[in-house]
Formats: sequence, structure tokens, C-alpha cells
Amino acid sequence: MAIKIKSKKVSVDVENEKGEVIGKITFNPEDIGTYNALMEIGDEIYKIDDKYKGVGELKGIPEGELTEKKDFDEVRTTLNKVIDFTSYTVERVEKIAEKIDKVFGEGTSQLILQGGHDIEGLEAFLKGITPYFKDAHDKRVNKYVEDKDEGDVM
Repeated sequence: MAIKIKSKKVSVDVENEKGEVIGKITFNPEDIGTYNALMEIGDEIYKIDDKYKGVGELKGIPEGELTEKKDFDEVRTTLNKVIDFTSYTVERVEKIAEKIDKVFGEGTSQLILQGGHDIEGLEAFLKGITPYFKDAHDKRVNKYVEDKDEGDVM
């Protein structure tokens, strides 16, 4: 006698901006552990976006010569805030990449990030796979809602 397991995995092509397939991601959208990791990745990206909002409001770095000490101080303050943001982002993206590789398989983060720390690549990744998880989540929820409705006979 054998145990038969139905594979619930889906494979999704990853394309570059020219529409050329550069890889494939395989995952099980019904796995709640993967779903949880996906939510954590999304939360990390939101944290990066929140931090970026503060950087976007900084006074620009002036062009030309800096002649007075206050000019230097303003530039240094702005640069320190940018450095804080970029350091924070690099650290967060590296943690996200580790999680992606752990959940979706070694090398997936390289495929998505192309060796960099591009938040847009992460956002495209989430946008591309989220519908699969949403459908699986809706099926799970509907199953329990339908079971409850069938038992509520009066």
C-alpha cells in the first residue's frame, strides 16, 4: 500500500523587462508557513517604505561650492540621514533575501534581486505571487464558511 500525496505546488516564470524568461519559482500557495513568510516579507518592505518617506522630505544637497560652515552642516546632516536609510535598507533587504531563499529555495533571491538590493524587484516579486496565496487563502476560508453554513439548518 502506498500513500499518495497530491502536489499542490505551482511554478511561475520570472521574466525580465523584455519579457524573456530568466528563471522559475516553485512554491505551494496552500502552505501556511510560506504564506506567513510572505506576510513577514511584505511587512519588512512596508518598514523600508516608511523609513524612505522621511528621507524623501530631506532638503536637497546644494549644487556648487559650499562656502560657509552652515552649508557643510546642512549637507552632512542630509547625507547622514541618507546613509542611515541606505544602511537600514541594505540590512533589511539582505534579511528578506535570506527568508526568500529559505522559503522559496536557494538562489530565488538572486533571481529576484539580480545580485542587488532593489526594493522594486521585491515589490514585483510580491505582486506576482500574492494572487496565488490570496486564492489559496480564500479557498481555505470558504471551506470553513461553507461547512458552517451546511450545519446551520433550522
